[in-house]
Amino acid sequence: MLVEYIMAGDDSALKLAENIFDDIAIGTGDNLKRIAFAASQLVFNISNFIDMQYDFINKLYDFGKFNNVDFSNFSSKDEIKEFFMTFVTELLNVVKEYKPAQSNSLIKKACEYVLSHIDQEITLMTIADYLSISKNYFCSLFKQETGYNFLEYVTKVKMEWAKKLLREGNYKTYEVSEMLGYREASYFSRLFRKYTKLSPAEYKKSFDEQN
Repeated sequence: MLVEYIMAGDDSALKLAENIFDDIAIGTGDNLKRIAFAASQLVFNISNFIDMQYDFINKLYDFGKFNNVDFSNFSSKDEIKEFFMTFVTELLNVVKEYKPAQSNSLIKKACEYVLSHIDQEITLMTIADYLSISKNYFCSLFKQETGYNFLEYVTKVKMEWAKKLLREGNYKTYEVSEMLGYREASYFSRLFRKYTKLSPAEYKKSFDEQN
């Protein structure tokens, strides 16, 4: 249920997460070691389920900082709870950012399509055909519901994945371009520079230097 609330962008997830944690604490008799073990398992299970069912999350956001934490290092129940709530909050925020206007079924369906086909070329014609509506109507509806146009949304999704690929993999620019469904690496590079103010090579170099 918690994952369903998170993936629906429903703020009820926060209250449910808090209740789950409090129930765990009570069930363990406020034993810090047991709370730490239960919380680590909870984070692992949520992450694993989301990774299997909603793989776009890991393409757009790095949750490794939550999965690689030793919960036994926390010194109090409150610290563990704060960490767990931050984990749920950040998951929720990612869903809200990349699946906006979930109350509108057409927009939700369009966003889910983009997130499931990040590695393919996506055009207005592609999505209009998929939804069986006119391009003009869809453009107007998407802008009205989200505040920005559809192709800007597609670019944002693709560029965020490109950033993650450049940070984590030893990919050439043309390889990332191909992975994102762009036919020409030069076009991808122009989009990437427009989005980040850096070329793909400059972005990768700046990240490597920081680490």
